[in-house]
Amino acid sequence: MSARFTPDWLEGHRVDVSTLRRTDIVGIGHVLAEIDSLVARLRDPARAAAMGVEPPRGILLWGEPGLGKTLVARYVAASLGSGDVPFYEVSADELSPDRIRGAMRYLAERHPRSILYIDECDTFGMARDYPGHDPETRLLLTATLAALDGLTATAGPVVIASSNRPPGHLDRALVRAGRLGFKVRFDAPDEDERIELLALFTRAMPLEPGIDWRHAARLTRGKSPADLRQIVDDAAGLALAADRDEVAEHDIVDAIRRDGQIEPEDTLDLAALHRIAIHEAGHVAICVALRGGRWVYSVRLGPLGGATAYGDETVPLAGRPDDETRDSLAVNFGGIAAEMAVLAEGTSGGSSDVSSATQTALGRISAGLTDDPAPLDLDWLDKNVAASLKETLAGALVAPLAAARARAIAIVGANVEAIRRFAATLEAAGELTGEALGDAIADAGFVAADR
Repeated sequence: MSARFTPDWLEGHRVDVSTLRRTDIVGIGHVLAEIDSLVARLRDPARAAAMGVEPPRGILLWGEPGLGKTLVARYVAASLGSGDVPFYEVSADELSPDRIRGAMRYLAERHPRSILYIDECDTFGMARDYPGHDPETRLLLTATLAALDGLTATAGPVVIASSNRPPGHLDRALVRAGRLGFKVRFDAPDEDERIELLALFTRAMPLEPGIDWRHAARLTRGKSPADLRQIVDDAAGLALAADRDEVAEHDIVDAIRRDGQIEPEDTLDLAALHRIAIHEAGHVAICVALRGGRWVYSVRLGPLGGATAYGDETVPLAGRPDDETRDSLAVNFGGIAAEMAVLAEGTSGGSSDVSSATQTALGRISAGLTDDPAPLDLDWLDKNVAASLKETLAGALVAPLAAARARAIAIVGANVEAIRRFAATLEAAGELTGEALGDAIADAGFVAADR
């Protein structure tokens, strides 16, 4: 990080964004309203000031990798007028204290209306007691804080930074108002957004008619736009390898399998496959008993584990009612409960389910849905949680998790034969979605639970 600033270095990172349009921002519609609000304030800061609004000069885009943060940063510059608002894109690992100070001075003097985009600022921007810090990252963080303090509401460059970590993991001084105070969260695209992305990525491809894109979208829950792009490219490669001129639906599904959803059957140990099928059938039993068969829309097997996708993705997690959240806690315990009931012994395969249940239960605390303990913003606490508070939190989680486990055990106990029937169908198919999944659920004959 001892690299020196030179104008040539910064100008070498200038990116032409003149051809970028709003229609190019696909699959992340959940951020566009916030971005439109931001652009409206930045486009005419004098008008915003006349309305008593202070345009933000520091912006944080945060979320998992591959969700379009860099694309959106470029779009902001393009929306402000690319000819008059140059866009500079630098990676955090290229920065040094001299370079961040020099870049801010240079832009203020030469391009007062400009955007400096710092990719992956969490490389140096973690909280100051973060054990991964070293003397160089601490110096860079301090220099960045000082440079951001030089920003004014109506003149000088706008700084946009991206982070793969939530704001609560970053240094509080970095993400406070006046520095990177305007924050935009990026989530994985929902089902409709994935359909939109798949249509975009296959726009120039020759396709067989009748591809069910909603089916493909449901099989790719949690995938980023970058993941979907790779899947589409892999599907085209499969068609080329088979000497076909069009991409078929089975190419798309096979590409999803190659991406890690499902492995070829001949790589599976049959005893392990049976156990995994029983485990997933347990999850399905809880879903059907509590919410009905339509709550489940995909069940898959693989050599290292399975996956049951359920819930309504059209409703954001934060907007789902608490009774649905508590039902999902029981679903988490359905897999290991089924192993114990059907196979008379369990495995450590339920550890990830327990982890998910714990996170959900903690989320209820941070959402203000519990009285004991009082609501807490757990993201801000992060690694600084005192031992006494950890004990309090652990104690508060025991009751809801124990209740969810007991609920799952009771439902599984009433559905042992149905679990066996569903698991046999799942073993034969490897993957159940759509009509085939509905038929398998109906044929299994799951018993509904009293609510």
